[in-house]
Amino acid sequence: MRLLSLLLTAVLMLTGCSRSQPPAQEEETPPSSVITEEIPEPEAEPEPEPVPEETESEFLLFSYLPVASLSEPLENFQTNIDALDYLILNTGVYWNSEGNLEISDDFISVWETLHGQTELWCTVNPKGELIREQTAGTVLDTAEERKQLVQSIADFAAEYQLSGIDIDWEFPLETEWADFSAFLVELEAALSSTDVQLSLALYPEDISLSQQAIAALDRVHVMAYDQFDEQGFHSTLQTAQEAIDYFIDLGFAPSQLCLGIPAYGRPLDGSAQWVFYRDIDPESMKGKNPNLVGDIYFNSPSLALQKQELAKEEKLSGVMVYQLLCDRTDQNSLIYTLSLSQ
Repeated sequence: MRLLSLLLTAVLMLTGCSRSQPPAQEEETPPSSVITEEIPEPEAEPEPEPVPEETESEFLLFSYLPVASLSEPLENFQTNIDALDYLILNTGVYWNSEGNLEISDDFISVWETLHGQTELWCTVNPKGELIREQTAGTVLDTAEERKQLVQSIADFAAEYQLSGIDIDWEFPLETEWADFSAFLVELEAALSSTDVQLSLALYPEDISLSQQAIAALDRVHVMAYDQFDEQGFHSTLQTAQEAIDYFIDLGFAPSQLCLGIPAYGRPLDGSAQWVFYRDIDPESMKGKNPNLVGDIYFNSPSLALQKQELAKEEKLSGVMVYQLLCDRTDQNSLIYTLSLSQ
């Protein structure tokens, strides 16, 4: 038997039919010895910077005070003055044919009273005789003359510690706009070094300022009055819109514009009468049209508020009441009414 068993085993080995062994298992590497490539952790995304909240620019309320027309104590107008962001003193400072400024005693008296109480600007006009003779532009037609007038105005603003200079020239001749534009650019450069602002009082008609001059202005006080619609109504909401559109079409930014609101009425026939709002009986404003008393059309408090809302919608920088001495000083005052809703 033993011999037979050995013979069978030999045969199986020769024929390859012996039972195959399972393949050797690969030796597993212990986890502690596994070499892995270090993958850097993704950098944390920076937190987005907070978006600054949009802040509305300051909406201003101001008025003109013609110092040459003041016939009663300033304290009578103190409530209205206190409601303003700034006050423009006018009819007191003019440039003459030599390019020098003439400063009236009226201006000095009012300035001495109000200085330190409220922010003050001043209008500089060509002297009346230069307007009548149409020679106001001769002071600006050479670089040397412009330089002299610019220096005179800058010195004046510094001496009286003014916040702004307002130029009211009604109106340059067609041939004078180029020199006037150059003058404004030079004046802005001189004033800006002392943080004095520059504005123009402009009527929305026949303006030919250069784009460089437009860019140099901080503000335009839009004379949106003495305009009549087809009914003879003076300074309506519609004419205010037309005045705004006119200046924007010229290239002014809305933020440069302040809408003028008259504190006086005009007759429907457009004749040369200016009726002070303060002289209109408030009881007479209770009719069907609160802006019409007899044949005088004026801006009631309700219309003034509509214009202020229009100015805000158009993103203008403010409204201006022309002028302080025409307005009432009681609860029906245009200035007081507008100040409540700023």
